[in-house]
Amino acid sequence: MLVQEIVNTISQLLLATLIPFIVYLAKHKTNKGFLEYVGLYNINRRKGE
Repeated sequence: MLVQEIVNTISQLLLATLIPFIVYLAKHKTNKGFLEYVGLYNINRRKGE
């Protein structure tokens, strides 16, 4: 039962990320920069903080 829920969760997560990835590929013709497109990027910190 637990294994089935884990498999379902992973498959739903993959589907939820696959749709934006396909749209990004259709618009930009490359996969470079996809994580920034969906809002995942490193925070630029100032020196001394």
